[in-house]
Amino acid sequence: MGNVGGGYSFTYKSWLATAAIETPHTRLSTDYLFSDNKIRFYAELNTINKPSKAVRPSVDGTCSSGVLTMVNNGILDSNYNLNTFNVDPNQVVNGKTCFLNTD
Repeated sequence: MGNVGGGYSFTYKSWLATAAIETPHTRLSTDYLFSDNKIRFYAELNTINKPSKAVRPSVDGTCSSGVLTMVNNGILDSNYNLNTFNVDPNQVVNGKTCFLNTD
């Protein structure tokens, strides 16, 4: 997955443009700071575990696997591994999803 964006850095007191490439476990990114005319590169290692995922509940609103969990504004209503977890709207039935922790 990739992203392109822009914003303001309060740390460097500069407007910036950013671009990144992300895999399930790494992220490579660069920021261009307009005030300094500099490019800053960075890399992240996110986890060594498999990512968690949401699965659409059955028609009767139950899960054949995973845990039936509330979804609020597209975010899993829980704190698994201290991370937020965005849920695809196609995986939500009546405000709930089946959450599979695939660690």
